[in-house]
Amino acid sequence: GHDEEQGLNAPVSEYATFAYSTALNYLLSDRKHHMRIGDTTVVYWADKHDQACVDIMSDFLNPQTGGGDDKDNESGKGDPDRVIDAVMQRLAQGLPIGEVDPDANFYVLGLAPNAARLSVRFFQRDTFGAMLDNLYQHYERLDIARAPYEKKYLVPYRLLVETENPNAKQPAATSLLGGALLRSILGNQRYPEALFEQTILRVRATQDNEERRTRKVTRGRVAIIKAYLIKNLNKEAVTVSLDETKRDTPYMLGRLFSVLERVQEEANPGIKTTIKNRYFDSANAMPSVVFPVIMKLGQNHLNKIAGDRKGLAVFYEKQIQELCNGIQGFPKRLSLSEQGGFILGYYHQTQKRYEKKNDQEG
Repeated sequence: GHDEEQGLNAPVSEYATFAYSTALNYLLSDRKHHMRIGDTTVVYWADKHDQACVDIMSDFLNPQTGGGDDKDNESGKGDPDRVIDAVMQRLAQGLPIGEVDPDANFYVLGLAPNAARLSVRFFQRDTFGAMLDNLYQHYERLDIARAPYEKKYLVPYRLLVETENPNAKQPAATSLLGGALLRSILGNQRYPEALFEQTILRVRATQDNEERRTRKVTRGRVAIIKAYLIKNLNKEAVTVSLDETKRDTPYMLGRLFSVLERVQEEANPGIKTTIKNRYFDSANAMPSVVFPVIMKLGQNHLNKIAGDRKGLAVFYEKQIQELCNGIQGFPKRLSLSEQGGFILGYYHQTQKRYEKKNDQEG
């Protein structure tokens, strides 16, 4: 009804306005049809078999815990990991999933506040089967060795939390990164560069602290690094757990650092400040400067262990020698992507040690 010049650039009838606003309000009133990630509200729906499609999409993107009754929890319906696992297994085998129609058109709309209006961050449309396949590939890329108590699937919000500065007034989980991340996942596109950069920054800026319950190298951060290396840099050989055949220098350096840290812990049980606290960041950035220092420290620690546990000292000495044989000199600097490889190697080697410890305890 606006005949003035300002209303003619994008005229919308009263009926169209009523129709889309009513539909949007309906979708926003149902938590199965929308979720929040960062500052973006993500709304999704299908043009047929809508309820079956959105139930699965909601489980993949925004699983709800503790909502089921005791029967649900006993059958696994109350456990997000088991719900997603069941769908993932059927996808891997090419089997149908309940009443879901893989050919149904599925729509995902990202909205963000913009003064008194709404800003459309993204709008994606594809078949539901194609979007499910993109989610499947995303979770496969994220898959990384983990502790038994950790959740298997890292949903998008958890990935954002891994990039978050706990001391910031506005955490990263409310930033523009959320919309960009979800768009890359659903469209099977390259991950945002900012996701990887923020992850490396968090590793540098964080120290292990039992009181604050903070860890420098977390499973979530390493999962992001692994997914980024595979998708953005086409490094398909990145494995879920330790790859002892890999001869990539940054990866080998990360493994070596983990072994040297363990040697220090064996030589000084209960030590609170390890080489990880003092040298990890500089060793990752400038190996040629730092590794000669920590290698010398490692030899001192081995000598200390050999005093009463010669067999253990020999074991670690052989392990260090094998790793050094695979490294053709310490590089002066590592690029950002190579630093990701270093962190991955460190995590894999450390996680392997924990797995052996758990097996011995079991």
